[in-house]
Amino acid sequence: MAHSPLKDLPLGIQTFDLLIQENCLYVDKTEPIYHLARKRGRYFLSRPRRFGKSLLISTFEALFQGKRELFKDLWIDSSNYSWGKYPVITLDFSGFDSSSQDSLKTDLVARLGDIAQAYDVQFATDEMPQIRMSPSRALTVLIKNLCAKTGKRVVVLVDEYDYPILKHLTNQALRDPIHEFLKGFYTALKSMDRSLYFFFVTGVSKFSKTSLFSGFNNLTDLTLDERSAHLLGYTETELDCYFTGWIAAAAQKCNMPVGEIRDKMRLWYNGYRFSYVPIKVYNPFSVLNFLDVCQFLNFWFVSGTPTFLMQLMKEGNYALNDIESVRMGALDFEAVEIDQLKLELVLFQTGYITIVDYAKDSGAYTLAYPNEEVRTAFCFAFVDYFANMKYQDLKDQATGLRKALEIGDTEQFFARLRTFFAGIPYNIQLPLEKYYQSMLLAVLQFIGIDAHAEVCTNQGRIDVTIETKKQVYIIECKVDAPCAIALEQIRAKKYYEPYLHTGKQIVLIGLVFDTKARTLGECLVEALD
Repeated sequence: MAHSPLKDLPLGIQTFDLLIQENCLYVDKTEPIYHLARKRGRYFLSRPRRFGKSLLISTFEALFQGKRELFKDLWIDSSNYSWGKYPVITLDFSGFDSSSQDSLKTDLVARLGDIAQAYDVQFATDEMPQIRMSPSRALTVLIKNLCAKTGKRVVVLVDEYDYPILKHLTNQALRDPIHEFLKGFYTALKSMDRSLYFFFVTGVSKFSKTSLFSGFNNLTDLTLDERSAHLLGYTETELDCYFTGWIAAAAQKCNMPVGEIRDKMRLWYNGYRFSYVPIKVYNPFSVLNFLDVCQFLNFWFVSGTPTFLMQLMKEGNYALNDIESVRMGALDFEAVEIDQLKLELVLFQTGYITIVDYAKDSGAYTLAYPNEEVRTAFCFAFVDYFANMKYQDLKDQATGLRKALEIGDTEQFFARLRTFFAGIPYNIQLPLEKYYQSMLLAVLQFIGIDAHAEVCTNQGRIDVTIETKKQVYIIECKVDAPCAIALEQIRAKKYYEPYLHTGKQIVLIGLVFDTKARTLGECLVEALD
């Protein structure tokens, strides 16, 4: 029997109409979409980049335009949805020129004018030509005229509302005028609330004082809502339902069993959790790209890693292990001030950490890296920022570093490692032990070494531990101090005792970071008998 051909992967397609018309694979999300659409509410949803926000907005657009033919064979087509047609205003702020406040205003008015033309409604007048209209006035006029012509309230869909702010997050001179403009624009939108049938806005971050959150008293934040736990991203069940053929093809190409492919996909791309309910989802961007090339690569990282996260780590004196197990309460997820960003919240919003546990009794959330792709991405971003080490250079060193540890050649290992520390620019060099410790940990984790920082024992905390198949390395780090002191601390506090039962060779290492030479200094090694 001939197998039916696989539907094309929707790589790079963020428009629902095009995806369906091109007969691409679509993971049916219309059931949760239906439950949101029928309530005619005002919603906000925050998700990391590359998570399908634009496709969701496009799906809502087609739905409210009454394009039922596009939804044939999807869940909503057999539901009791009314399929009413409404005038729709869709604004994608990532597509506007936000290099300045003026350019953003010009693009936004032009977009509103295009929508007016598409619906054949009056927009500009001789007394007020389009070129002289403010975005707030243009929006107000458009909504009023759409309501008057169609006799229906208007659907407003806003995608990436915070893109112009995030683009200039570290440039206050550009950021603040754009922020003030957007505040006024959303105030105008709020004033038209009675003319709105449905309002849905997406973004990465939830910034306070934009009038979006202070003005819309009835705006429902879906970010941690169980109704949107799997609205974006792919669940395990959805992988089984929609991607079986593609996964089988990947297994054949990789010469691996299907079960092994699934396990590795889970390790690399699953793990995102956006609610107290224990539902995890895969990053859709990474899944599609993996199935396309059949290589376990860091697709999400290559699509862009914001350096401002590293700046926040530096300014807040965070160590790398500080973000490996973060605890937050429900109030910690609320909107933040643009000039008072909280690293933990920004890391969650941008997708570098996610919910891994929820304590119902206390209401506390525990957050950590969602998967291998994100962990290695963040570790590389740390090394890249603080040591100016390029991605390929680090990859090229990976094999040599791993091999040196596996055969117990500590001299070769630290000789190679000095390359990374020597690259730290003078103006970033910080005489703090945890920055050097974090650099060591970042390099080790990026290259796939089982390494951990601040490991607790009954005598204290071990700076860094490394485990291979045959060895356990216990490392104590010091800054500008005699190396013997570090080694003596390991002995005195018996940091090695928890590993005596492993049957592995235990190697004690005292390591010094030399801030004057800006590199690794002396290293003393002692193997336990």
